[in-house]
Parts: sequence; C-alpha cells; structure tokens
Amino acid sequence: MDDVEAAVSLYRDSYSCLLIDCPPSVQSRQTRQALSCSDIVLIPVLPSPLDLWASVHVEREIERVKAENPAVRPLLVINQLEPRTRLSRLMHEALAEIELPVATTAIGRRMAYRNAMLQGLSVLDTGSAAGSAADEIERLTEELVRLM
Repeated sequence: MDDVEAAVSLYRDSYSCLLIDCPPSVQSRQTRQALSCSDIVLIPVLPSPLDLWASVHVEREIERVKAENPAVRPLLVINQLEPRTRLSRLMHEALAEIELPVATTAIGRRMAYRNAMLQGLSVLDTGSAAGSAADEIERLTEELVRLM
C-alpha cells in the first residue's frame, strides 16, 4: 500500500501497536505521512556529523507535524554507538542542543545485529551470543512502553 495514512487507518483498530519503518529522510512523502499519524516517533541518529546536522531538519519537521498532530512524541535514539570513539562519547552532549528528547538507551554497533539479520532473526531470538544486543533492545522497548 503506497499511502501510509490509509494503511494506518486500515489496521489501527485491529492492533494495539503499529510499527512504521520509514525512509531515512524527513523529506520523503512516506516519512511525512507517518509522522502525521504516529503517536511515538523513534528517530535513529548515528554518531556522525552528518546525522547531527540532519537532526536539525528532523526537529523542524517535528514542530511542523505537531501543528496537525499535537500528540506526537519524538524520541531520538543513538544508533551504532561505539563508546571508544570521541564522537560517540560526545553524542549526548551534541544532542542536548536539539530540543527533542533522547532515549536513555543507546544501540551499540555490534556484530550481533548483522548476524541476526543474516539469519532472518532479531537479536532477541539468537541466543546468548547476542546477549548485550538483546539487553539494549529490551531496555529501549521498556522506554517505549513507558511512553505509551
């Protein structure tokens, strides 16, 4: 289905939670439609200057969306965090400049995510080898549930 809002309307009454995966740009039509009909918006941000600069555009788009969907709650999620790099260590400080909430849980850059994807599984389904990755996903899920 090409029209995100129509798809959401079609399934909204059948499910308590819908997940919409969007193109990584607030300029895409699908992303704008998803923002306008969503309650919670997870915005992954990589520890890179380009993603930080793009976050400014995301902030502006969220403000625009709030005019038509005042209930929307954005949450920035640091993705592919590498704690040993300087840029990764500075991410929380840099994101504090943006007036959007940041998840407490960051998702690390781990082989477990890639390996799970190759197997067609989530890290929650791959056993103890993905323990740290599974813990991250569970903590992020708990944060989301508290927002609901």
